[in-house]
Amino acid sequence: MKTSPEGPIRVLHIVSSMKRAGQETWLMHVLRRINREEFAFDFLVDVPYACAYDEEILTRGAGIIRCLSHKMPWQYARNFHRLMQQHGPYHIIHSHTLFYSGFIMQLAAQAYIPIRIAHSHNDTSFLDTRANPLRHLYQQYMRRLVQRYATHGLAASTIAGTSFFGPCWAMDPRWRIQYCGIDLTPFALQDISREAVRSEFFFTSAHRVIGHVGRFDEQKNHAFLIDVFAAASRHLPELRLLLIGDGPFRPAIEHKVRVMGLAERVIFAGVRADVPQLMRYAIDLFVLPSLYEGLPLVMIEAQAAGCHCLISDVLAAETDILPERIHRLPLSAGVTAWADALLELHPQHNKQDDDRALARVCQSAFNIDRSIETLLSFYHEALSQVEDITKLRHDARSTLPPSGGTPCV
Repeated sequence: MKTSPEGPIRVLHIVSSMKRAGQETWLMHVLRRINREEFAFDFLVDVPYACAYDEEILTRGAGIIRCLSHKMPWQYARNFHRLMQQHGPYHIIHSHTLFYSGFIMQLAAQAYIPIRIAHSHNDTSFLDTRANPLRHLYQQYMRRLVQRYATHGLAASTIAGTSFFGPCWAMDPRWRIQYCGIDLTPFALQDISREAVRSEFFFTSAHRVIGHVGRFDEQKNHAFLIDVFAAASRHLPELRLLLIGDGPFRPAIEHKVRVMGLAERVIFAGVRADVPQLMRYAIDLFVLPSLYEGLPLVMIEAQAAGCHCLISDVLAAETDILPERIHRLPLSAGVTAWADALLELHPQHNKQDDDRALARVCQSAFNIDRSIETLLSFYHEALSQVEDITKLRHDARSTLPPSGGTPCV
């Protein structure tokens, strides 16, 4: 007989850290809205230090569990099993660590966690082409572990699913799309002056502001963006570039900006909690020249703010909620073509048009309320398929799918 767990459904989310970034912010939106009598979340991280969301997580009654030594698998495995004995049992383990999810799924099966979810938030095809032989073996092995030990898999977009779970992933009933959503409430704020928001960065009405929000790493392609901005600003000195975010590549990008003589025109705003306001009131054109993406939530935010967007053509088609405001270019078109496109786009801010744009995003699958409803319904559905889920210490193999999943025909 199928039963429900006694007490709340316990979910352990596996993340590298709870920094202020796309998937982590989505998880925080979920945490803020769950019924604690129905669900209890914990977050297992692999860093020894506190991150942006840690304090709020603790105040909301969730746990931060530190499982260190992720680069030493045997030590990590010992730490993991010890922590499961201390903090478990869990009904669901939900891993957001891409390839490392394979190892997590195996450890979770050994720990008798009945529902094991691998979540692909990114398009891995770019990483596959760049992998050296050793890295390629690692990625393939981790994919096999996911196929063997995951009871379920989620993908942020079609390309995120295809690249991680395989070309025939849609034929396997274990895998499905789970769109992450954003909180759209901050985008509807009315009592804000455009001039006041822009004045913080000394932008005047004569300045045309190009905006980018994202972590400073290889994926986001900041170096290319700086080259594009430099080429465009030679023709339009009133251009300004507002870069929001932080990350390991920031010092190198700051150096590049100084060397190119752009320090007065490029603003490094750092990590901000007021991104919706900056997008809606400070930025004229949003640019995202990413090398690869699963489905970047920042694109949903940009459209909710009414921004026109110049983006690389690798972004998932599901991104285009407002296709008339999306302008795609292949990165292979080069710096000059991107600079020309940037100069040719002259979006005008109109409050009524921007409000209509926000209303359309609110009706989409990326509204946080719809996203959370879908996720929590999925958790319930997954648990309903497991016999007597209150008896967690059963033979883990009883919940394993056939090795390899559904064959490709």
